[in-house]
Amino acid sequence: YESLLLCSYDPNDKLGNPIGERAEHYTHLDSIFKYIVRFQNTGNAPAIDVRIVDTLDAALDLNTFKVVNSSHTVNTSLKDGVLEFYFRNIYLPDSLSNPEGSNGFVTYVIRPFADVENFVVIENTANIIFDFNPPIITNTTSNTMVDSLCSDMGVSWV
Repeated sequence: YESLLLCSYDPNDKLGNPIGERAEHYTHLDSIFKYIVRFQNTGNAPAIDVRIVDTLDAALDLNTFKVVNSSHTVNTSLKDGVLEFYFRNIYLPDSLSNPEGSNGFVTYVIRPFADVENFVVIENTANIIFDFNPPIITNTTSNTMVDSLCSDMGVSWV
């Protein structure tokens, strides 16, 4: 599998790996999903707090959730399928005064339930909130779960 960059607006986006095969993003049922939410402060002052709110798809097993990495210290909560990453007192500089320092990210992994059925579509979108501004909604990742891929059988997609 390889990553495919799908941006919303600004440099704020969500990447999902595996991206899957073909336009339907066919993904093997036993895959582990690795999501990265990236954000950048393109305002004109430091962002004191940044929150990411991510409602997880019902086909994902919340018991398998694990934060892998983050750019800054982050507090994480998961309740009723709603995942929240809170970068409190991050003081993220704006992109004009510090282009490299104005970026942040969080990476996590999660598995689908073991009994997820063929052709179930798992989608994921995050909301990034800088201080008290309206949320920036990322692109939506999408994977169609299947029990086998043609590439598993030595056949390549046409």
